[in-house]
Amino acid sequence: MQLAEFYREVTPMLHEYCDFLDSRVARLAALISRYTPNPTPAHFLASHFCKERWLTAPFNRPASFELHAHKTFLLAGRFQVNSWVRNRTGMFAGPSHPSPIVIVEQDLNTPAEEVETRQFSREEIAAYFQAVAPGFDETLSLYYPPDERT
Repeated sequence: MQLAEFYREVTPMLHEYCDFLDSRVARLAALISRYTPNPTPAHFLASHFCKERWLTAPFNRPASFELHAHKTFLLAGRFQVNSWVRNRTGMFAGPSHPSPIVIVEQDLNTPAEEVETRQFSREEIAAYFQAVAPGFDETLSLYYPPDERT
């Protein structure tokens, strides 16, 4: 199932849940974690994000590597969001043995500063979650352009 399809299917359940609790939706957030196998994930991340001079020292033999970035932008021309992207190394605990991976975690959320005054409508909630999937993909492409992915 594609991410956009998942959000389309679960949004009505979110509406039902909110109706049942008679709740006000004041903040929206979506997170995704993706990973890809890589035999040397720390070296891959260091060489991907750092200038050559840093690869000789101190990043010549990293055991692990992590880079976090935060920015704000207007998602789908409509929703002011915080965008957090965390790039890090990890291990995939597969059925045979653990294998090294690169993990990219993304978080798109509306500002906490608006929580006291904001109330998202059903239409806004649905629109937000339909905008999130392409928003995640667009942001991922900024960090890892498709022609540079390994």
